[in-house]
Amino acid sequence: MVRFFKLILATVLLSFFLSVIGAFMNYTPIFQREPNVYYASILESVLFSIVMITPVLLAVIILSFLIVKILSRFRNLSAFGRITIGFVLAIFMITVTIFMMKKANQTNDLYLIPQGYEGDVFVFYNVDGAPKLESEN
Repeated sequence: MVRFFKLILATVLLSFFLSVIGAFMNYTPIFQREPNVYYASILESVLFSIVMITPVLLAVIILSFLIVKILSRFRNLSAFGRITIGFVLAIFMITVTIFMMKKANQTNDLYLIPQGYEGDVFVFYNVDGAPKLESEN
């Protein structure tokens, strides 16, 4: 059980370090910023990344730990059988992770584009002075 808590602690530390690295990589210096555009501070970026990364890493670590525990129960299986079970569990874990990440990127916003329009469409949020958008429901 102590090993499991060490894994969780290592996961939290890993998410912190990844968040710090990502925040510095995505930081826009003040002299490169455009007017009337919001830029997150490094602390905001780190906290946001920790909130987004930690649950995914914890899920992967916990599922990996469970896979190792499950595979240790099948000692009498051949090596091929254990590899097959591990492969199936790993594919399941990857599928669940991708599903979770895809759900996190979805929004409930629906934009109506006029029929016959051709070209690019861009959506900008939090623009100062922009007119209020029409919305339904």
